[in-house]
Amino acid sequence: MTETKHYPNFHEEENNSSNQQYNQTVNEAVENQIPPPPRDYEQTLAQSPNMSLSVNGQQFLKSSANWSYFIGIISLVFLILGSLGVIISMVSMLFVSNSMLLISIGSIIFSLLFLLLYYFPIIYLIKSSSKIKKGINTSSIQILEEGFLYKRKFWRFLGILTIIMLLFYVLTFIGLAIFSGGMMMMMDGFDFESIFNSFN
Repeated sequence: MTETKHYPNFHEEENNSSNQQYNQTVNEAVENQIPPPPRDYEQTLAQSPNMSLSVNGQQFLKSSANWSYFIGIISLVFLILGSLGVIISMVSMLFVSNSMLLISIGSIIFSLLFLLLYYFPIIYLIKSSSKIKKGINTSSIQILEEGFLYKRKFWRFLGILTIIMLLFYVLTFIGLAIFSGGMMMMMDGFDFESIFNSFN
């Protein structure tokens, strides 16, 4: 008579642990007034087992998205007001004398470029915030990823813009140093004493 050996069912234990973890996540979501995640959300997380987002993490992310959305809207309002200021300046050019016309055109072009430059990061910030909030509220990983995509575009744009500004400052400093050195050399070449005696 052979003795039957009973081996532990690891798959069943894993399912029980998964169910308990999911039930705990649902309870935390209900307590924090957040829609619970879908039942198969662990299958998506299984692709990145080291990455997970707790209910508190969702709250923090949603709160930061709200503030980012607020800053984006305020920035967009100031951008619109700046655009109106440029339009008023363009209208006032009709009454500017010819001597100030070139200066006015230059300032308007610079203002338009400045406004256009900051239009894209503001739009990226607003889209990122709205997508992240919608993704959390609907428990949609796809929408949440779209929000992170726009957030990456936002910070990448600001990073490139910061590098350009730093290069501009460095080139300006080098140009001023060369200009100052040239002026010093020219001043050393002048005989100020003879020039001063010529007036006496």
